[in-house]
Amino acid sequence: VIFTGTYVPPHNSPDFYALQAGNYILGGGSFNSRLMREIRTIRGLAYYAYSRNIFQKKTGYFASGAGTRIDKVSESLSLMLEIIGGMKAPVKEQELDLARESIINSLVFQFDNPEDILDNEIRFINHGMPENYLKMFPEKINALSREQISKAFQKHIKTDSMHIAVAGPASLKAELETIRPVIVIKPEDTSIPGAAEN
Repeated sequence: VIFTGTYVPPHNSPDFYALQAGNYILGGGSFNSRLMREIRTIRGLAYYAYSRNIFQKKTGYFASGAGTRIDKVSESLSLMLEIIGGMKAPVKEQELDLARESIINSLVFQFDNPEDILDNEIRFINHGMPENYLKMFPEKINALSREQISKAFQKHIKTDSMHIAVAGPASLKAELETIRPVIVIKPEDTSIPGAAEN
């Protein structure tokens, strides 16, 4: 199993909308996404591949992952990083059209009961979102350009500084070090080498 992650700006960042649409294109759109299509459908390297954004009040994070065989880990990771890095170039207009439609259509499912509505309203207030946020959301998504998405990824989703974690045997160390330096952590380890002390 492969995981990658990096920080993204807070929920009320001007880049929020571009990062959300870009994430749908990259890995949030299931079989419509680049990661799933390239890694699973075309090359058969993994059963699943995805990406997602989680936005909070002060910061957020971007994560991607894939479930692959031991002998395909380094190939899958290299391809993941290549595909993520490819988001720095303008996406195709057809990809953006599909992302716009899917994201806007999915809004209704986030507010299909009173409890969800209340939870989201509290979250929006806590995150400093504008009062007309829900009205603005589809307008902002529809107004996005291909260039805005590529610029947001250039600014925030930097593959060369991503945190990467691979769950697998220590024997993978040598081949993975052709991609990045590797720290092996055994299941019985209680701390991560190099991590800051709390």
